[in-house]
Amino acid sequence: MEKNKKTVLYITYVDFLNNVTSGSHVRPNKMYHTFLDLGYDVILLTGEQFHKDRNERIRETIEAVKKKRPDFCYIESPVYPILRHNDRKLISMIHQMGIPIGYFYRDFYRKFPLGAQRRSFSRYVKDKGLDFLQVLTDRVLNCCDIVYFPSEECWELFHYKNMKVLPPAGIDRLPEAGRSLNHTCIYVGGISGHYDGKLLLDAFEELVKKDPSYKLILVCRDKEWNSLQHPAKNADWLEVHHVSGDALAELYRQASVALIIHMNNRYNKYSIPVKAFEYISYGLPIVSVRIQALSRFIESEKLGIVTTSEKNALAEGIRKLTANEETYQEYYENVKASLLERNLWKHRVETVDRDLSNL
Repeated sequence: MEKNKKTVLYITYVDFLNNVTSGSHVRPNKMYHTFLDLGYDVILLTGEQFHKDRNERIRETIEAVKKKRPDFCYIESPVYPILRHNDRKLISMIHQMGIPIGYFYRDFYRKFPLGAQRRSFSRYVKDKGLDFLQVLTDRVLNCCDIVYFPSEECWELFHYKNMKVLPPAGIDRLPEAGRSLNHTCIYVGGISGHYDGKLLLDAFEELVKKDPSYKLILVCRDKEWNSLQHPAKNADWLEVHHVSGDALAELYRQASVALIIHMNNRYNKYSIPVKAFEYISYGLPIVSVRIQALSRFIESEKLGIVTTSEKNALAEGIRKLTANEETYQEYYENVKASLLERNLWKHRVETVDRDLSNL
């Protein structure tokens, strides 16, 4: 890309350079380093919204933009609305300069408020303040040429002029020798709240009744595991770990199938979990309960099997995917092609560049 090197103004509201462990920092970090890896010249504005240095960083960014006009601007949204007037002013300035702007809307939990019976007066006041700031943020978002969302299901919640999809992505960690079928499954993630840990263990109880060769590697937080009550917690077919990061690689290597057990609720309907892309990064076909956006992704890419949220259905989905080597290898090849051809972080950066350059 050196011959026609592009400059991108990249704005975030987290300090991902100094903190790469938080889930909210992963995507901004991946997008930033992918821009660099692909040869872009990046003008970076990063740092927490509340940080005392934020205004100074904004001033430095304005000076950098005046010295070298970016080809486009890409913004990774904060959890909250945009809090600082100077941040909103910067985006308006970029728009007035005629620089195309793409804004990824990452977290819209405020579309799903708590019930009134659970809200204290202080929470009520805070929410009203955030509502006002969201109105100001929406005015700025109307300056953006494209507002991206994790899935197209999100579009029914918003009314911005140009909305597109920019889901998470994966990293090529495919096994060099490919994968062969065994009866070991892996689940990594929560087992309470938005996740149905009871369903997972119930399904495996049914599975091993008919075929005791099945094994489950379950990776979760120790606090959640200690709180879960289930008769299968000490089962021979169950192996529990409380690890993350690089320690997961060996566990993924042992498995043939990855599982997703999100609750089928209104919030989960709109998301495609980052975990799905981590699974396919390691070449693992997926068995998932049916959740709208996620299910459409799995089925359209032919990554695995989607079932209802019932123990017998989930167990049958696992049996079906692992029925024989030929069936399994078809799913594996689909996973491999999906990752390498459409779902790496470079594909997300290329999408942003193509969309904004075509305006």
